[in-house]
Amino acid sequence: MLRVAHLSPSIRPVLGGTESYLVILSSSLRKLGISSELVALCDTRKWKGTRHLKDRRLNGTHALVWPSYPIGVLHRATQVAVMANYIPAYVSDLRRHLRAFDILHFHDEIDLSLPISLRGVKKGKLLTFHTLCETLPLYQVNPIARKMLTTSATMFHVFSNRDKNSLLELGVEPEKIRIVPHGVDLHEFRARNTQSQEGRARIAAISRIERRKGVMDLLAAARILKMHSAAGSFDIRIVGPVADERYYHELLEYKRRMHLDEVTFVGTLPVGGIASFLQQSSIFVLPSWRECFPVVNLEAMASSLPVVSTNVGGAQEEIADNETGFLIPPNDPKSLAEKLSVLINDHRLRKRMGRNGRKRVESLFSIERTTRMIVDIYAELA
Repeated sequence: MLRVAHLSPSIRPVLGGTESYLVILSSSLRKLGISSELVALCDTRKWKGTRHLKDRRLNGTHALVWPSYPIGVLHRATQVAVMANYIPAYVSDLRRHLRAFDILHFHDEIDLSLPISLRGVKKGKLLTFHTLCETLPLYQVNPIARKMLTTSATMFHVFSNRDKNSLLELGVEPEKIRIVPHGVDLHEFRARNTQSQEGRARIAAISRIERRKGVMDLLAAARILKMHSAAGSFDIRIVGPVADERYYHELLEYKRRMHLDEVTFVGTLPVGGIASFLQQSSIFVLPSWRECFPVVNLEAMASSLPVVSTNVGGAQEEIADNETGFLIPPNDPKSLAEKLSVLINDHRLRKRMGRNGRKRVESLFSIERTTRMIVDIYAELA
């Protein structure tokens, strides 16, 4: 049986895209008979190490939180120099432990603490880039960190062609890069029933509340829609944690001044609540200024919702423009309002785009398909 160690800066209960991906991938690999173990350096909050080894199970997968020391006051300088935030403890023991695995699968180039510490372990190594849209500028200007990155693994996994092009810019040889998109659990995110979608349109947004997520653009689009009586009846529900309190209060003040009673901030949903939330919606919107590969678009499409998304990151590879939804420029409330108005007023178009989106996810983005593609990479490395 193939044994894979997934190594990440952090794991759940830390909340983030990388942490969610680790749970989904390891569970899907288990169904294919591949044994996984998760190894992380923290499970409380990012960049906070732990002094003691934690041995537990995470969603049915064995997980170790390895003792580590945050770099502390030297954090920023060290991060810029080599993109590392921790000093793992007992490195020789960690190396000995990992020699029992066939593949070392590193996750998230935002931190190279584990790839640097394990350079001496002679195993097939894969590095998955989760946040390249964020980290690319740092690697572009720092040759030391760039060298550490490009020599840290045997192969490199990205989610989109855009990220592949970014890796080529950094000097990674094209034959070492593999593109495998995010996958969606089609049993969790189900197609909505085919009952009529006439009447009030429910617009859903799922996002951390911070400036780069473009939430103010969504509120401005809501104001434009409200000013035009032909826009139709709608409400907007925004789900997600508040990452920027000051920005959140700006949003609330704008909502109050513009009398946007149609907009509701829902807060954070419990684990498993996103699928139900999407089932209760008519349209999904992603107004972000910057994303890497927004998996939430795929979850909405799997739920048979039309998607209006800014054309950022890998969104253009997810959405078939004018077929499964609309792609719009970032930071453009007018374009956002125009596309939302089209969908609010045409329930048949919503239904058709939603159906097309579900078929697209079934064909290209099911977790079963993308996991098999990852396994094919493992076969090259083993």
